[in-house]
Amino acid sequence: MEAPSAAAGDLGQIVTFGSRYTSAPLAFGTVSVPAPGRATVFFTVLADTLQHYSERLAWFYMDEYVERDPRVREVLKDGRVLHRAQQALVLRQSPARVARDGFLGLGDAVTPGWHVGVLPAVYLGRQHALIAAEAMDAGDVSTLALAPYEQLVRSAILPNLEAETRLLACLTRMTDDELDRLCQSLRDVPASTAFFSNWRTLTWEMMGWIVQQLPRVVQDWERLQSLMLGQKLAKTI
Repeated sequence: MEAPSAAAGDLGQIVTFGSRYTSAPLAFGTVSVPAPGRATVFFTVLADTLQHYSERLAWFYMDEYVERDPRVREVLKDGRVLHRAQQALVLRQSPARVARDGFLGLGDAVTPGWHVGVLPAVYLGRQHALIAAEAMDAGDVSTLALAPYEQLVRSAILPNLEAETRLLACLTRMTDDELDRLCQSLRDVPASTAFFSNWRTLTWEMMGWIVQQLPRVVQDWERLQSLMLGQKLAKTI
């Protein structure tokens, strides 16, 4: 969009969770301002079926979000749409195997919904190359020799993607007050810790936060537990 109201102070992203700004049952919106006067709006709807999906309904939800969120409405005031696009994605299951004789699946091609994220993709690509190079140097690219890659994807990548999806769905159900309270509870979490860093380092950094925030964590335990466990999630986006 051309967004003349988007100023230098608006650079960055606005992400809106919760049910206040849309009539869609499970959805969230994002506005990205890469430069003054420019903006991109994303609106994601999670659904169990595509039966009632239509392009007209997708635009209705997006326009509703732009109008109902006062922050977004202000940034996009007097804006002009340059391009619109929409897509329905089915969150399919990952392949039964990602490592076979002479083959290693990589990135979005082997993950549900064709999504893995930038940081996990970099990590997975590095491990992919190391395991493949070691197998080729040994002259053995059998399924058994490539098994460490299969184990890595199953144990580290897919569970994190599933947890991320459950977390997003839970956030879409929360009210503004619940989201604010959750952010207050988690504000001192060491977010600088890399997503796939050594788990022992992550555990020790988290211990310090737990000790400091123990009274608040106890008070909000039910909310935190529902966020991290979530309900079984939507199969389509």
